[in-house]
Amino acid sequence: MCDMFKWYRRYSQKRTEEKSRLADRQLDALRFRYHAFKNLLINNNDLLEQITRLDIYLQDHRTVFPGLKSKVDTLLSLTLDLVQNLNYLSEGGFTDLFAIVRRISSRLTTLAREIDPGDKVPLVLPLEEVHTDLVNIVGGKAAPLGALRGDLKLPIPDGFVITTEACQSFFDMNGLMLPIRDLLRKLTTDDFRGLEEVSRKIRDMIENARLPEELRDAMERAYEALSRKERPGAKMGIAVRSSAVPEDGRYSFAGQFSTVLNVTTREAFFKAYKEVIASNFNETSLMYRLHRQMGFQETDMAVLCLMMVLARSAGTLYTTDPNDLHGERMVLCSIWGLGEYLVNGRLPSDIFHISRLDCSHFEPIHLAKKDLKLVCDEELGGTKEIPVTRADSLRFSLSEEEMRVLCEYGLKIEKYMGLPQDIEWAVSEDGQLAILQARKLHVWEGGRRPSRTMFEGMKLIMERGTTASKGLATGTVVHVVREKDFHKVSPGSILVTRESLLGIAKMCNMVRGIILERGNPLEHLACVAREYRIPMLVRAANAMELLAEGEVVTLDADDARVYEGEAKSAIPPQMELGYAGKSETEPANPKIEELRRLIFPLNLLDVRDPRFQMSSCESIHDVIRFCHEQGIQAMFELNDGEYSKNKFYVSRLDVSIPFMVDIINLGGGFSATGHPRKVEIEEIASVPFLAFWRGVSHEGIRWSGPPPRVSVRAFGSVMSNTILDAARSGRALGSRTYALISRDYMNLNSRLAYHFAMVDTLCGHTPASNYINVRFKGGGTGLDRRVLRVRFIARVLESLGFFVNIKQDLLNATLKGLPVREMEEKLDMVGRLLGCSRLLDMAMDDEATMEYFVRAFQSGNYSFEPKLETQKTQK
Repeated sequence: MCDMFKWYRRYSQKRTEEKSRLADRQLDALRFRYHAFKNLLINNNDLLEQITRLDIYLQDHRTVFPGLKSKVDTLLSLTLDLVQNLNYLSEGGFTDLFAIVRRISSRLTTLAREIDPGDKVPLVLPLEEVHTDLVNIVGGKAAPLGALRGDLKLPIPDGFVITTEACQSFFDMNGLMLPIRDLLRKLTTDDFRGLEEVSRKIRDMIENARLPEELRDAMERAYEALSRKERPGAKMGIAVRSSAVPEDGRYSFAGQFSTVLNVTTREAFFKAYKEVIASNFNETSLMYRLHRQMGFQETDMAVLCLMMVLARSAGTLYTTDPNDLHGERMVLCSIWGLGEYLVNGRLPSDIFHISRLDCSHFEPIHLAKKDLKLVCDEELGGTKEIPVTRADSLRFSLSEEEMRVLCEYGLKIEKYMGLPQDIEWAVSEDGQLAILQARKLHVWEGGRRPSRTMFEGMKLIMERGTTASKGLATGTVVHVVREKDFHKVSPGSILVTRESLLGIAKMCNMVRGIILERGNPLEHLACVAREYRIPMLVRAANAMELLAEGEVVTLDADDARVYEGEAKSAIPPQMELGYAGKSETEPANPKIEELRRLIFPLNLLDVRDPRFQMSSCESIHDVIRFCHEQGIQAMFELNDGEYSKNKFYVSRLDVSIPFMVDIINLGGGFSATGHPRKVEIEEIASVPFLAFWRGVSHEGIRWSGPPPRVSVRAFGSVMSNTILDAARSGRALGSRTYALISRDYMNLNSRLAYHFAMVDTLCGHTPASNYINVRFKGGGTGLDRRVLRVRFIARVLESLGFFVNIKQDLLNATLKGLPVREMEEKLDMVGRLLGCSRLLDMAMDDEATMEYFVRAFQSGNYSFEPKLETQKTQK
């Protein structure tokens, strides 16, 4: 007998140990699936970010694609990880997906290798290695200068270019592109305040970011190499200038970007580089691109660094007079010192007409009084203003010989480029001429020259000034003295101001004409006005006194006249068809197009579509979408078998309300370790479960008795349907609710009060991964009442932001992508909804009843008492 007892005890102990080992294996398997699910979500987010970055990269690079193969390899590796995790989660349910990914990967790898043979684009290039073929690397300002220096041997200062690849490296290392793109998406042409805020945020992000060490080293080496070319004993200064890819080409970007002059130290150089890059996103530049519908990917920024010319004189040369396109003359403007005050309109300039047929023949048009000049500060770096001597202020700032040589250079450049040119130049203190910039001259005919008969009977109120941009326009006069006056400008304005202000360019889509009391016909604003086909006068003295604010006038910029009232034929200037439309794009690269087709298109759009299946995956994006949906579905549909297998580790929630929950802790769900038989709500550490439970246990929910308005017929229907429902279901009526939980996850499966309800949710600190899925089906009444209850639940969930799909009495609802705090609020409301609606089908008599329950819930009446509802409505 004693032996029998020992044998039985050993047998029982062995059975217990076997059950424990089996339970351990089953719990480990469940945890493994859970961790595969978490990894799948991480893979999904990483892949979506990689796809976004790759899309931006392909937009931002149009001829060379450095590092493409590495980017594609990373994308494919993550995709295989995603498929692997889906198969772990589904216990091998999608192994055929590996073959689909391998097929796509094989072609993508071949394409990437052909497109990106592996030659690395340098971060910095010396100017002597720059040519127009490299415009996508060195930008639209540096490319022609390099070509003119190399091919025509023109006097262009020594320098180097920090390439667009360096800009990409800087943005990539600091993770700037995605937040910048998010900010840029909000921009519209009429939201000036929003534009200012977006511009400030982006520029702050750039100027506070760190330069990659590799880029910093390359810049320092180039700076050192340039300094060795400076004459002995002299302190080198450099000009740090923008060279965006579309700059000085089809789009001038005149005056849109920053230039930092006379940079004399390394730290100042690094700071200047970031300042120029940041100017890509200043208000004027952003508005310019919005008006041009350019797209922000078309502004790759290279930076041109030239040795400073200690300028005695500087200015601008137009190789064709923009106001007389068929004439044979050039226009030359010149001031003392650096040319910055000429191009920004700060100082008046000397103006000359020079014959294209004989460069020695010139005609002085205007001798400006030049009281001050901008020069290099050789001691502190940067620039400073100094007065001009009385003698110099009243004499021309350029000699006849210098004009002749400059104009000969201008004609050579025009012939080489094949188009009229806008050239910036400087003459050093020792008389050496230097070409600083050459770009296409933006000109237009100005339409048919207005006939004088057009103005018969109209009062001439001003006749003065110089034509900067030809044309005819009628509008309302608006005076702008300072930038804060810009709010007065509205569509149809004639803008009148004393001098060129920085922000006028961003108003060009609204104004019909521009009149400046000062300024130069060759300044940046004039260039922009010609691009926009806006009539413009400069040097129209006392225009603000002669033209009253609010007065309707007609501007004839061809003859520098302003008339009172509206000329019948004066219509707002229009750009040539297509000129201000979408920007030019490079010819399509068929290999890039094929690569894009294999990565980006999303063909699996609707999970309810019969074609939403593995065999329909045609792109990497399709594979990502398919895996994400199937992964969430797999967790959502964990069935009773999974719970019963792991009942050895079930902890029963000890609560006072009749909502019995058995919990399986996947790790981190309890505040303490282990698997207690009972657990208090205070011992739960699962964020989503606690949020859900706050709703279920809300004091306003009735947990005893039927809901209001329940008829005897409805109650009888409940009883009869309950018997049938129990027979159909594999899970008994009134079975317990099960919940799998972790710190940030909950899968709750309930069979309560004649219906099934499931809630599957991830509620963590990565909003992109967060979601709530709700499924609800069944009830104890007839189909019509069950459908009405499901529609009630749907109405409430939709008001909470859920996407809802209903088929008869089956409801599926999804909410995604919210921060953890908002997810908790939604789960609280889901808990309240499921708690108060558990018997509500009994009370669903008709449409009006359903509408009543919706209003009651939304007003916080979770017991649906009519008196309480009336009180809440009265309040």
